[in-house]
Amino acid sequence: MGFFDKLPSEKEEAKASGKEETLILDESEKIRRAFIEAKGEAGKQYLKDLSSRDWYKRHITARAFGRWLNPENAPILIPLLKDKSENIRDGVAETLEEIGSPATEPLITLALLDTESPLSRHQTARILGSIKDMRAVEPLIVVLTADNVEDVRRTAAWALGEIKDERAVQPLIQALKEDKSEIVRRVAAWALGEIQDLRAVEPLVQVLREGSDTVRIAAIEALGEIGDSVVIEPLTQALNDRSKEVQKAAKVVLEKMKKIKKFHSTLR
Repeated sequence: MGFFDKLPSEKEEAKASGKEETLILDESEKIRRAFIEAKGEAGKQYLKDLSSRDWYKRHITARAFGRWLNPENAPILIPLLKDKSENIRDGVAETLEEIGSPATEPLITLALLDTESPLSRHQTARILGSIKDMRAVEPLIVVLTADNVEDVRRTAAWALGEIKDERAVQPLIQALKEDKSEIVRRVAAWALGEIQDLRAVEPLVQVLREGSDTVRIAAIEALGEIGDSVVIEPLTQALNDRSKEVQKAAKVVLEKMKKIKKFHSTLR
């Protein structure tokens, strides 16, 4: 069940809007398409309703197009990622995630690099991270390294961690070292742990010595995810860190690594 199905029920919509809306929302795609075609020129009004000032018209039309889950509808829905209504934005985002890889290119070209809307860039980076299409890696790297909005860079770092492509390792290391935002550095550390590339070990260890507590804890957790034997020494040293929270994080990670090693030894 998609997000739009959680909004007003069809019975409520039928009561509020009459017969036509129930036809455009019919469960059968054939009926919905036949309705649009039968309306002829008037059917184009439903495209116009996506930009209506009326929240209800935008909702019911987005819901109709969302139900088709047709890649051709992605460019129609993408502008609604910057809708004033959070319900509509979230519903469209979920629909685009369900469309999946076919939505990747229009998301990149129409929204990810939209210089006028940080909200659209943030939503798009989140959707691309959920879709996990490799074509999004390079554009997301551009956003991570060049966007001037903290939340957009943070979401781009998260998305790269979800996709887990090695092309993102060096840009994420750069963000870990140089980004002015603590939250971006923290998410970059997490993403490096998800990718599990050994090139990230030394930069993570360096941050462990120099960063803020929240970033250093993220670095510890990332080193634990990488899990190579080379991370044991810096994690052991962190047990004597000046911060109790850092000590606690290092202890948890080391204990987890020991359990995993013990489990693997039982399989031999």
